[in-house]
Amino acid sequence: MAPPYSFKDIFPDPDRSPLSLDEATRALYRRAIEDPTSLTDEERRIVTHRPPRPEEDEHCRNACGLSHPELVRKCIDHADNLSYKETSLILAGVVPWEAGKQLSYRVRLSGADRDLLHKAAAAAWTEELKAARANAMPVQRWWLRAHVEAGNYLNDDDIRHSLFAMKVPWQEHVLNQPGTVCGLVVFYPTVPEWPPYQEEIETAIYHGLHYPMEEIEDAVLAKFTLHWVQHDSNNTDDLQTTFVSKRDSGELPRGLRTDAFLYVDHEALQSRGSRRPFVWLWEPKRTTEEDPGPLRIDIKHIAPTLFARLPQRDFSPGEEQWKPYRRGSNLPILHHVTQYSKNLTTLVKDGIWPPPARAM
Repeated sequence: MAPPYSFKDIFPDPDRSPLSLDEATRALYRRAIEDPTSLTDEERRIVTHRPPRPEEDEHCRNACGLSHPELVRKCIDHADNLSYKETSLILAGVVPWEAGKQLSYRVRLSGADRDLLHKAAAAAWTEELKAARANAMPVQRWWLRAHVEAGNYLNDDDIRHSLFAMKVPWQEHVLNQPGTVCGLVVFYPTVPEWPPYQEEIETAIYHGLHYPMEEIEDAVLAKFTLHWVQHDSNNTDDLQTTFVSKRDSGELPRGLRTDAFLYVDHEALQSRGSRRPFVWLWEPKRTTEEDPGPLRIDIKHIAPTLFARLPQRDFSPGEEQWKPYRRGSNLPILHHVTQYSKNLTTLVKDGIWPPPARAM
């Protein structure tokens, strides 16, 4: 029995029939090339395929929180702080999917008409937009390189975890919290093995936060931090006491998680060079639940995976506290899912969180 729908019913072939510019459009394009200063704002928008100002500002605000002129000014004055999304809005336009539509349109033109369109568009940009686009291009290339490097560092399951984490509205949550930082306290020992391991942890977090380049907010990258605290005791009770003391006395930067911290001990240091190097996740003393003990955390998943899960504890009771995952993010639950974590070489359970993404 034949299927009710064919592939082409769902994804019809694009229209590839030839197109040609009308004489009025050709005349406008020639004038843009020969005398760009004669163009009105409306004509510039026609030539460069930009929507009217109110529509452009609305799309831009919905995408990045800035009006189009504000985004252009940011590109000119603060190019080093551009997100990938912001560079795309400047280079590809603010209307979703419009760049692809324009590409489909241009390939249907004759070579002469296409060349005329390209030259006219290049001439019709205002000086401000030319400067903004010139600044945005190298920043976008930098983001693309960072994304590729992160993709090479992470494996397929790491990437699946990253994509899941970015579905949690944790960025909006931390940006709305008081304080200039967000992140976690990390206790570390004073031993020769520590500095290279710290560098490895920082590398893992860098790649974890730069892989989801289209979703990560520039303000979150600027705000996220690990607050390193020297502590040479391996006694977990001492760590809990020290954390609570520093938290309650105001010694910790405002904005860090107050319900959990990380620490590194000899066992964690020995994991360096293994398939899944880890740090420990621990919490202040628990009084109402069974104490499950500290939890091993794969350093590749401190951010964004772990840091997407911890803010879910702050959300209103209900689905927001666990979706898109199957379970909540309290420590006993995080411990529970590690029953699915295995060393892929020996197939022995390793107790390191997170387990494969399919088990989350």
